[in-house]
Amino acid sequence: TFAMLMGVCWHAGAQQRLQTLVQRVSAASANADATPLKVSGTITDGAGNPVGGATVEYWRYEGNGFRLSEPKLEKQTTTGTDGVFGIQVSRDVGFLLAHKPGMAPGWRQVNQGFNHIRETGNHIVLTPPGTLAGVVADEGDRPVANAEVSVTMATSDMSSENGARSFYYFTGKPARDCFSAHTDGAGHFRIENFPTNAGAILAVRSPGKVLQPSQQRFSDVQTAGYRAGQADIKLVLEPGASIEGKIVGGDTNQPLPAARLTLQSDQPGFLMGSAIEPVRSGADGAFRFDDVASGSYSIQTFFGTNALSDWVAETVPVLVEAGKAARGVQVKAERGALLEVSVLGKDDRKPVAWVSVYAYKEHFQSAAFSDTNGIVRLRLLPGDYQIEAFRQSLPSSRSTATVESHKTNRVEIGLGAQRKI
Repeated sequence: TFAMLMGVCWHAGAQQRLQTLVQRVSAASANADATPLKVSGTITDGAGNPVGGATVEYWRYEGNGFRLSEPKLEKQTTTGTDGVFGIQVSRDVGFLLAHKPGMAPGWRQVNQGFNHIRETGNHIVLTPPGTLAGVVADEGDRPVANAEVSVTMATSDMSSENGARSFYYFTGKPARDCFSAHTDGAGHFRIENFPTNAGAILAVRSPGKVLQPSQQRFSDVQTAGYRAGQADIKLVLEPGASIEGKIVGGDTNQPLPAARLTLQSDQPGFLMGSAIEPVRSGADGAFRFDDVASGSYSIQTFFGTNALSDWVAETVPVLVEAGKAARGVQVKAERGALLEVSVLGKDDRKPVAWVSVYAYKEHFQSAAFSDTNGIVRLRLLPGDYQIEAFRQSLPSSRSTATVESHKTNRVEIGLGAQRKI
């Protein structure tokens, strides 16, 4: 599930597209229940001793799974001498971040993907501070000065009482703000205060240069990246490429709305993380990605805001060479056909809410959560689709649907009851 949640693409073709979709929707807010919850937990050190006086912050993402914004700090509290905290959170996706001077920060997801909110028992470990150090060089093995080296994803490892391993991840701007450093004149960097129970995937920002693709591929999430204490890290850059294109379509009476475009690698084991930021199209539909590593990618386009947009577009493949511009890329947009999926219990035929429903075919996919009436509405390109429905602790269900233009297409999907032993 880690690969699905974080967009680590381990396979090609349809499975990769489905995993990309699961990443987006699993990270979504259902928006079906705005009632806040009080969650509680404990902060301890690595030996299990309570940590009093630690600050615990709740960060919340805004938007749905396709358009998550950077998180915002919503609440914060302080642990008592027993290390216990209580904090009010929303049902949106977010995370808890704990820190105390002299200790490295720790984190835990809240309502992330298939792991919904735990109201009690949220445990975060704060370890002694560690360091990540090394050198940044260009393709000619020359040191790169004043490059920003940051943690684009940190993965902490915890063992539960039954011996199972859990991984909690920390990404985006908050991770960069916590763990970053600039190289000196000899290309050396040193990131301070990194947890000793976590692994780090690093990103480098330097004008006109990007991290080589070979240093962004990983075969095993549990062992990927660098650990605190490593001082021999070597990050090699190559000339950055760019992608320029335009969204075409629409009509004279109603121009296309602004779109958000994301870039997804098609290469197995390639971690996009937060290295390539999404871009927005201009009033004329033009868009541009800068500082892209060489390789093959897919451009995915999402129109409008959080509301269901009338407009959709196919996924567009693009091949990028190091240091060159890929120009003239066209994204063709059209008004989508409406698919209405009714999610019902297989046995009682009652509507089932909070179910992730995915519709996908070659070069296109979409997803959303069912509402309180068990209904999911998707705007799709015409064609034949595979439909899959998931909800935590329930067996998944599959169906098919043929979607035609200029009509509301409807399909039912039955979700089985929770299995009992």
